[in-house]
Amino acid sequence: MLEREKVEEYMNSYYGFGNWNSNIWFVGMEEGGGQDEDEVNKRIESWSTTKKDLIDNKAHHERIGITQFFDRGVLQKTWMRLIRLKLSIEGKLSGVSSEDTEMIREIQKNSWGRLDSDNALLDLFPLPSPNAKDWFYNEKFNWTEIEYLKNRETYRNALETPRINYLYKKLTKHAPRLVIFYSKEYTSYWNKIVRSDFDTESKILFSRGKNEVRAITKGATCFIQVPFPGRNAQSNIFWTEAGEKIRNHLKS
Repeated sequence: MLEREKVEEYMNSYYGFGNWNSNIWFVGMEEGGGQDEDEVNKRIESWSTTKKDLIDNKAHHERIGITQFFDRGVLQKTWMRLIRLKLSIEGKLSGVSSEDTEMIREIQKNSWGRLDSDNALLDLFPLPSPNAKDWFYNEKFNWTEIEYLKNRETYRNALETPRINYLYKKLTKHAPRLVIFYSKEYTSYWNKIVRSDFDTESKILFSRGKNEVRAITKGATCFIQVPFPGRNAQSNIFWTEAGEKIRNHLKS
């Protein structure tokens, strides 16, 4: 069984990977993984080596034994699309498929979510989970005795306010140029972080089918909402074009 004190310390303190001082933040709902109790424990123990709110992506995954994304450069499905989006925003894509892929691979291996990088990879909720449907922290699997982890609803209700407030505090302090929320399903959470409403106050920068890229600018920060770039996500062309639209919007 996971140690209650360590789990709660982790949930209250861990927010992801990278550099708060960077100009681009990516915000998702939760970290992937969490297939079994042992893996979750390894992630918590890895975080415990520093106990910082942000840790180093590569070093963390090396500690838990997931190295293929860094030493061999196996492209991670979500990261590769977010990196493509970032490169497109920066106007750095070559337009040649193989060259773009290798550029994405090198960023993933060397500078994606690193402590000294130009990006931050944040999660609103801290516990890893293989997908949005499964929940292994309940009584059935006996991983923990923490009462509010009996289901996702009680878990989110317990952590939503303090974690949203922490992210808002960090936004106020660091004022990144660009914050990208990836998922439309969780718009209500993004609205609370931004203190605005993507459904009524945003500008649609780009759409293809049901997928939209929306923007809200407040002060020095532009907040962007994009679809979730998962396993069955949109094509490379979508992310390239979305990045171009965001780049043009930032110039306007």
